[in-house]
Amino acid sequence: MEFAVSSAGSYPRPVWFRNYLKRIEGLQKDLDARVDESVLKKAQIEVLENQEKCGVDVLTEGMLLWHDFLATVAIRAGFKPNGLARYFENNLYYRIPVLEDERDLRKPVMNDFRIACGVWKKRRALKAVMSCLTAFYLSRCEKRIFERFAELVMREVQSLFEITGDVQLDEPALVYPEACSDYFQTFVEVLDSFNFKGRLWISTYFGSVNEKIYSELVDRFDVIGLDFVEGFEDNVRCLKEFGCKSLSAGIVDGRNTKIESLEELKEEVELISEFSPKTLYLTTNTGLEFLPEIKAYEKMSLLSKLKGMLL
Repeated sequence: MEFAVSSAGSYPRPVWFRNYLKRIEGLQKDLDARVDESVLKKAQIEVLENQEKCGVDVLTEGMLLWHDFLATVAIRAGFKPNGLARYFENNLYYRIPVLEDERDLRKPVMNDFRIACGVWKKRRALKAVMSCLTAFYLSRCEKRIFERFAELVMREVQSLFEITGDVQLDEPALVYPEACSDYFQTFVEVLDSFNFKGRLWISTYFGSVNEKIYSELVDRFDVIGLDFVEGFEDNVRCLKEFGCKSLSAGIVDGRNTKIESLEELKEEVELISEFSPKTLYLTTNTGLEFLPEIKAYEKMSLLSKLKGMLL
């Protein structure tokens, strides 16, 4: 079995970059304020270099401009922010995307990822992060819009595969079946209508995925991401029953500053490995924007040490 360390997605913004964003946003918190591209590139390089120093094999650009978590995708697709809501079960809030006019709907272009690929082009390719079902779930508009929204998201995924070999869909809403039941079948049908030229990942977190949903994902995605911090037993059961092509195992807590025991993590991975495919990516269960920068670095370094123990 091959082991690798992967970034889950988001990474804490450098302190100086957070301060820069506060200055340009001003007192009104204009989160759409124009960011100087040279400043963004500097922050992206710092975040990428930090991941590289940690021993991360599959890097992301850190999602440094995703102020509204996964709802950012909907805002980039033409939804307008209106009001605040709690982001799942976290003590953090996002601006609620609202589609005021169907004619405003457009493809959500990930220019920040393209910029990162430009500054990192002489090194290993980066993994892009998107969201479809969850981005829509966090928004407000008529349900009938979802099919068109999903098609636009997948078109951007297709475009991203022109510059990278790995694209990840972050879909924590899948651990809440009642939340996505109205959209899931459409999500699958739209997904099946595309032929992607690369490795398509899906990342689920904040809990476990039920067997019915998992069975629909396993043959459609090259890498399945499961949360083994908050949904260990149920996710192991799905893995045992249906397997997967490759697994992204979220075994380190991305929302807690406590540093886990290497020996305990090794035991968990050995158990997961019994039902796992040829490649197992070690990662945190969620993105790292919930943590201070130093703790994010320690968590990723821990995973790198774990990989060394397993080889």
